[in-house]
Amino acid sequence: MVSEGCGRPDEEKTREQLLHELTQLREQLSRLQSAPPQADHSGGYQSQLEGASAVAGGCAEPDHQEILALHLDNSPLAVIEWDRHYRICRWAGRAEDLFGWTATEMLGQQPCPQNFVHPDDQFTVQQAVEQLLQGRVQRQVTRHRNVTKSGAVIDCEWYSSVLFDAQSNVESVLCLVLDVTGRQQAEIAVQEAHRKTFSVLETISEGFASLDSQWRFTYLNPQGERILGVTQSQVVGQTLWMLFPDTPNLKFRTELQRTMQSQLVVHFEEYYPPRERWLACHAYPLRDGGICIYYQDISNQKQLEHSLKIYQERLDLVLRVSELGVWFCDLPFSKLEWNDKCKEHFGLPPEAEVTIDLFYERLHPDDRLGTRRAIARAIETHSIYDSTYRTIAPCGRLRWIHAIGSAFYDEQGRPVRFDGITVDVTTQKQQEEERDSLLQREQSARQLAELNMWRIAQLQQLTASLARAMTTAEISAVLLNQGLAALGARRGWVTQRLADRNFAEIVGVIGYAPEEIEPYRQIPLSASLPVTDAIRTGQMVIISSPEEYYQRYPTLAERYVPSGTQAAVAIPLMIENRVIGSLGLSFAQPRQFNETDCAFMITLARQCAQALERARLYESERLARAAAESANRVKDEFLAVLSHELRSPLNPS
Repeated sequence: MVSEGCGRPDEEKTREQLLHELTQLREQLSRLQSAPPQADHSGGYQSQLEGASAVAGGCAEPDHQEILALHLDNSPLAVIEWDRHYRICRWAGRAEDLFGWTATEMLGQQPCPQNFVHPDDQFTVQQAVEQLLQGRVQRQVTRHRNVTKSGAVIDCEWYSSVLFDAQSNVESVLCLVLDVTGRQQAEIAVQEAHRKTFSVLETISEGFASLDSQWRFTYLNPQGERILGVTQSQVVGQTLWMLFPDTPNLKFRTELQRTMQSQLVVHFEEYYPPRERWLACHAYPLRDGGICIYYQDISNQKQLEHSLKIYQERLDLVLRVSELGVWFCDLPFSKLEWNDKCKEHFGLPPEAEVTIDLFYERLHPDDRLGTRRAIARAIETHSIYDSTYRTIAPCGRLRWIHAIGSAFYDEQGRPVRFDGITVDVTTQKQQEEERDSLLQREQSARQLAELNMWRIAQLQQLTASLARAMTTAEISAVLLNQGLAALGARRGWVTQRLADRNFAEIVGVIGYAPEEIEPYRQIPLSASLPVTDAIRTGQMVIISSPEEYYQRYPTLAERYVPSGTQAAVAIPLMIENRVIGSLGLSFAQPRQFNETDCAFMITLARQCAQALERARLYESERLARAAAESANRVKDEFLAVLSHELRSPLNPS
């Protein structure tokens, strides 16, 4: 049982007023009934009694009783009245709907059905009834639980009044009953919501304060106490500006006043010097004209932002000075975020929007597949992406770019970002290429020098060997054996032009089977062969590959390429601009002959030509000497015969 008004103020006022008026009418009726009869000009005692009874339920005329019953039945309240014998004499209004018993069942009952009041509330109700019947109060508002006919428990508010006669005996007890079960449940729900709200406010990490329309604190949560350095007991009832007078020039005052005056929600950040803290504030207007404020200490966040700003400024300086490009990308790849320098590396203007397709489009075609694979491998293996590729700008400018990056992953190990940097290494690449070229040239020069030294030694050895060779066959053998070794050839032949004939004759061969060389033992100079072309033109004939061989000498290529010849040369053998033959060499691999190779072969051919010419002269001298010796013998024999004949002319024969 609750012995205080719990309804809404307007409802309670109406019920109290009705109860008060009914009580006054009943008291008036009681006084009239107990007073001696006196006539008057207005109709006398009888008319007053009848009027009062019509309202209060006395012995009024039937039509008045019906009117009163009609009004009571239309009332939202249950109307219950007990007479002086504590019997129910009125069961009207919503009494039947509320409790389940009909008027027929209840009228005359003394006082009420058993367990009409909830057992837990009976003692409290009994005390309230005793106060009423003993005259300690004339009107009373109570709340307790009642049990309906069906056994349901409902919460009811009872507005009770008692009427005494002249001897202070109870004349009547009138009760107006309101079912507040729904309201009670709503109040419990509201109280629970308030409890939860305050429980949340007590535990949240933000400060929370509420102010009334006069700027007085009505609540301050624990976190708010810690941030402001005060307690709730110190501030509740105190005005904000009295507690914190050092805020006139801060946003706190202007923004909070804007919320209070304009009923606007405002958000702002402010540094509060007395506490040396940055606060983020959110102010909201309240229906009662006050405001509530959520505020949070963001000093650490501000310090972090300040440090981040310094770091960003330093990073920007480093990027500007170091010419680094920076790229960021959320995965899966879509739109890429590049700084201006990175865009410059790809020949893009600063305002260009970059996509993954544009990235690959600007790569050199030969580098696209390798770059794509390098990115995929870095993401899949959680490794560093390190790649160098070429970019081509719309103007055709080619840059070498070195990119380094890494993927970043969420808690489940899924890649979510791919970020990195780019560096223009074009100058470095050019320097590397120049250095490599210099090294290669140096190495080639060294190798060439070594080769030349070796070839010079071979030429010296060849010259000595040729000096010892006296015949064409010996010279050809020396030339082919030592010349093939010096040039890395697999086989070769030497031809000599026949005097006064348009033929060339093979005078030396190495590496060929007899059946391969037999068709070319004597070759017409008109034949289209490397050795004959060299004799006719006096120019070196060079065949660097099988394709060239088939193109220039198809018949010869069909014979020798399948057997292993991949390249060939034919060098004319010349004496004083006179071609006396040719040297033919074949190689097992395609070969490009440089100037040094050609110079060595020409020197080799010159040595060979001189040796062959010397052998020819030696052979001519030998033949001439033999002829002279033969002539001398014939002459000597003739002279001997002649002398003999002259000495003995008369001797008989």
